[in-house]
Amino acid sequence: MTKLFATAIISIFLVGCSILAQPFDLTSEGFRATGSYDATNNGWSYTVAGDIPTPCHDLTVVPAVDSTGNAVTLLVTVIAPDPEVICVQSVEHKEVKGAFPANPTAKITLSVQNSDN
Repeated sequence: MTKLFATAIISIFLVGCSILAQPFDLTSEGFRATGSYDATNNGWSYTVAGDIPTPCHDLTVVPAVDSTGNAVTLLVTVIAPDPEVICVQSVEHKEVKGAFPANPTAKITLSVQNSDN
């Protein structure tokens, strides 16, 4: 009886988490972030995609998770190349994938900034 009860509780918890954890689809300044919660790993997986001005630019994504795991900001930074570097001006599509630990009901936001060297 105890084993059946424990199994029922775990099943309800997992179903509850999957219902509460809604996939996200965010846009900011030409970048798009999508992601979903993985109850097996107790965290979120994400993809951030967008265009950078040249192939010499780089793109970083840092998930800033608050101490409670209830709020996460995906900090997207477009990093300019060294001013001495000569680079062809052509837009390049870039994609970054990753994961972060946070609650299934965490509020997720997207913030984009440009870094000039």
